[in-house]
Amino acid sequence: MNFLKFLIIFILTTNFAFAKKIKNSCDEYPPQTITAVLIDVSEPLDVPNNLAYQKISDRLIQETKRSTRFDIYKIGGSSSGVSGPIISLCIPTAPSENKLLKGEKFWANKIEKEFIDPLKSTFIKLGNDVMGGKESPILESIFTMSIKSFISPNTSQNMPGRVVVISDFMQHSAILSFYNQSIPQYSDWRATPSGRSWVRNFGKVDFEAIVIPRVGSSILPKQGRDFFVTYTTENFSSLTWRDIATSISPSGK
Repeated sequence: MNFLKFLIIFILTTNFAFAKKIKNSCDEYPPQTITAVLIDVSEPLDVPNNLAYQKISDRLIQETKRSTRFDIYKIGGSSSGVSGPIISLCIPTAPSENKLLKGEKFWANKIEKEFIDPLKSTFIKLGNDVMGGKESPILESIFTMSIKSFISPNTSQNMPGRVVVISDFMQHSAILSFYNQSIPQYSDWRATPSGRSWVRNFGKVDFEAIVIPRVGSSILPKQGRDFFVTYTTENFSSLTWRDIATSISPSGK
């Protein structure tokens, strides 16, 4: 009797674990492009910025197209960059040969339940998850994210897609700090050992900077903005640079 109970429990838990793995993996819907979003949680969002952030998260999810993997990271918590995405999902897509087999409503519900809802929940959690860390390793996070999200495991080639960084862009770590010191030009920093070690060219990847305005010592100086504009222009296919209030819609209007 005890053996029978054990066997039943084993079968049920094994099937559940297998089903959960399939549901949350991209094996079923292989991606051809990547959207990676990095969210800076080093300082809290005030009420206006939080409202804009929620609208932006909805926009980013709704813009996701077929055959896309959506990765969300948080900046903060580690001076060496990001250890992995908080969540990584591929949008469920009906196979072209039988896309009407289960009907459009079935696939709309599937996308809502398995893709949109989990991503929304993750955005909300990160928007309220302020770490208050002493460091803001933006450059390190972009670098480590590139390896985890954009290197194809099958070909070791860069995947196409886009990177969205929601941050005040106040870099602060051992390799470079924008606080209380002279900010170098990007070309000068790139020639240093840190620059040579922490720079990656992304290939066919677009970059969208959503800048969180701060007050006091956390206001991004012009030299810091120029640094990141040059960095992203040289290492990505295209650059969109806007503050959080004008980033709600794709056009910024």
